[in-house]
Amino acid sequence: MSCGADPLLGAPGESCGARGDCEEGLACVDQTCVVPGESAPDRGGAGESCRAREDCAAGLSCVASVCVALGSGAAPTGKSCYAVECATKDDCCQGFVPSPNCPQYLADCEADPAYCLTYRLLCECNRDCEAELCVDTPPGCASSAECTSFLEPFCVAGHCHECSQHGDCASETDRCIDYTCRPPCTLDEHCPLLHACQAGECVEVGCSTDLECYFLLGDPRAKCAPSASCLVPCLTSLECAEFYTCHEGSCAFVGCNTDEECRIYLGLAEEQGDAHAVCK
Repeated sequence: MSCGADPLLGAPGESCGARGDCEEGLACVDQTCVVPGESAPDRGGAGESCRAREDCAAGLSCVASVCVALGSGAAPTGKSCYAVECATKDDCCQGFVPSPNCPQYLADCEADPAYCLTYRLLCECNRDCEAELCVDTPPGCASSAECTSFLEPFCVAGHCHECSQHGDCASETDRCIDYTCRPPCTLDEHCPLLHACQAGECVEVGCSTDLECYFLLGDPRAKCAPSASCLVPCLTSLECAEFYTCHEGSCAFVGCNTDEECRIYLGLAEEQGDAHAVCK
């Protein structure tokens, strides 16, 4: 140890977390104080150990406890990857085969709406195209008389539901939200995070302070953007998750240019269905 050296600072070969842990003139590399090849600046150079961005020299960022050069990464293309299976309901119903007894089931339905469920289950295609993917849907209805279930007695928008308006709910205090009876909220704590209880319903309001985002994401760099959404600023794409790049100070999905890129991203290989990858 040199004369007058701070005994709390690491000598060559001693452990460190950043350059500031070592004696003056030493660098911190692989968590060890070493003599650098050139005169050392106050902050760590590329390849040196660090705890935070402030431990690294200008133009460097602290990634995985190592000072690395900032890189712009790939610029977002503005396109996204989608698994596409259909454009309309007809695309999802091409293989549907109705029961040979449909004429009788239809006659029963017309005579008594209670029999319509059988007709709609066996004679109508109960699939639809949602977000360009085929999904199974509950049998439809033409009137509430066809909704024979005690739990879903109201025909709304062609399907049986628990309620169509607040007054349909058994409890006078319950509210009909998305055709389901739910007790009204009275406190924000009854709602998901970043939602507020307004007139008995949970409404998304987003963040209002950076500290809210710090607590929510567990990252001291988190910021509340003008859009009231939480984000973590970045200087390099190495700070972003897989398939994301650092763009204009925040991590953004890198996007795509070709359908094959999306096939890789979505993992669509050796599939048996009709879904195919599309970049758009």
